[in-house]
Amino acid sequence: MLARDENEAATVVERSREELGPIGVVDNILVPALALIVQHRAENEVSYEDARFMMDVIAETGQTLAMSNAGPRRELPVVIGLAARNSADQLLIEMMQVVIGANNMQVIPADLAAEQAVGKALEQKPAIVCLAALSPTRGAEIRNFCRRIRATRRDAKILVLRPHVDEADLPRTVQRLKDVGADTVVTTTKDAVNWLDGLQPESLRAPEDSDLGAPQGSTNSSLTALRR
Repeated sequence: MLARDENEAATVVERSREELGPIGVVDNILVPALALIVQHRAENEVSYEDARFMMDVIAETGQTLAMSNAGPRRELPVVIGLAARNSADQLLIEMMQVVIGANNMQVIPADLAAEQAVGKALEQKPAIVCLAALSPTRGAEIRNFCRRIRATRRDAKILVLRPHVDEADLPRTVQRLKDVGADTVVTTTKDAVNWLDGLQPESLRAPEDSDLGAPQGSTNSSLTALRR
């Protein structure tokens, strides 16, 4: 994939899908490849054009996995997906959308500035928010998103997807995110899906919505996990 060989990338992914399943391809191939692109780009080891090409291949590969949905797991409100304002982070939240199903996650557009993006997320009155950041420099931005969402939606569930944090830094990263409102912090989409599967539907009806009906998007919504 990093060699700009689309055919080889497709072969590797197809072979791995048989062994790992679609969600395993996301966590073990696509997200690590994306992390390498971010690293190489930061160190000027690849050009912007090469990085963009490889990210496009990852995005296209992710969409092929979306055709392998195993079916609905359970009913939950639509998850609002919000990434740090970076193209790699946006691709990460889009891969999370692939994992749980496009009908089950509404992704905030990439072309909004940080304040506009979090404002757009809050407009949805979300019961569940998934924040995502792959870039190592985006921790402060994600913590700010947590603060803003928690201050406005005190009973919303906030899930943070933060892959490829150094193992030594992970406990501190998790604690800092929880200190500003995150309910859980995970490093893989598989762990994110497992956490969502474990939520009790009755815990997702926020008191401030008691006179507003069900949270937007909750009707006929189902969590779709990609299983082997």
